[in-house]
Amino acid sequence: MIAQSAILILSTLAIWLLSGKRPSRWAWVIGLSAQPFWAWETWHAQQWGMLVLTVAYAGIYARGLRNHWSRSP
Repeated sequence: MIAQSAILILSTLAIWLLSGKRPSRWAWVIGLSAQPFWAWETWHAQQWGMLVLTVAYAGIYARGLRNHWSRSP
């Protein structure tokens, strides 16, 4: 129940922050922080396709984090 609550709150907040007129760079941090919960739940439920998608999303969030938090222009 804790993992599912974290998924709901963190994933929804990340997408909300990304979809605004001026997306927040915090969305990448929040979205990436949701991924371990996704991985745990999909592993536990043996949903291997969703686990692959979770790894892909983690990579996308990590890329966004690198691109929006790096010091170089």
